[in-house]
Amino acid sequence: EGAARTPPEGTMMPAMLSVLERLLVLEEVEAFEALDGAMRLRLARRARSAAHGDGALVAERGAGDDRIVVVVSGEVAVEVDGEVVASLGPGDSLAELALLGRPAARLVARGGAICVTVGRHEIYESTRDEPETAYQVLEEVMRQLRARLQIPLALAGL
Repeated sequence: EGAARTPPEGTMMPAMLSVLERLLVLEEVEAFEALDGAMRLRLARRARSAAHGDGALVAERGAGDDRIVVVVSGEVAVEVDGEVVASLGPGDSLAELALLGRPAARLVARGGAICVTVGRHEIYESTRDEPETAYQVLEEVMRQLRARLQIPLALAGL
């Protein structure tokens, strides 16, 4: 029931998603396909869920925010230099950018959104003793990044 409530405009509050619900969300993130079930479960236990009111800041570039944000419900605007450049809906994330470093944009809730977040450090810790899995995650991240870059590169004639 707590997950269905939307906080006041511009604010955030914890969303009561169970570990199982967070696990189901993380299983949909392409960058995590290489992780086995036990690793995903560890991440789900460390992940946090939050409900964001309209206009609330979900993640901020340059603020040391290295969390992967996955939208569970609602909409999150991706802003670069104050301009909305993309919109994320249920199941969407910018996981590959967060895994490579600080987010490249501000993420702002539009009309209220529920998100699951997991820190980059937790992913590194989960794969530290399994270099093959870490390599597979990195391969997937690079594939996603190449796919995201193809459109702008094509528009630039490169």
